[in-house]
Amino acid sequence: MEGKHQEAGNLSFLLLSCFPKRLNRIRRSVSEKDIASLGQRSFYQFYLELPERNEIGYYMSLNFDGMVDLTRKTLMARENPISDSFN
Repeated sequence: MEGKHQEAGNLSFLLLSCFPKRLNRIRRSVSEKDIASLGQRSFYQFYLELPERNEIGYYMSLNFDGMVDLTRKTLMARENPISDSFN
């Protein structure tokens, strides 16, 4: 079962990596940098809240920006990109 921190991290990651064009539709006062920071902190809190110290949360918090960038590039490299296909 997902905790609230893991869910917040996952949603931040999904928004930034798959739907970057929709970010300005959500709230204009929340920037891409703010969402990235929220994702990083959420994954780190997810790591801290588990007694067994889930490594996924730790490494996602350290490499959040790189993972977002890699996922964006991978999605956009497809012949028919799925990113932002639901505009």
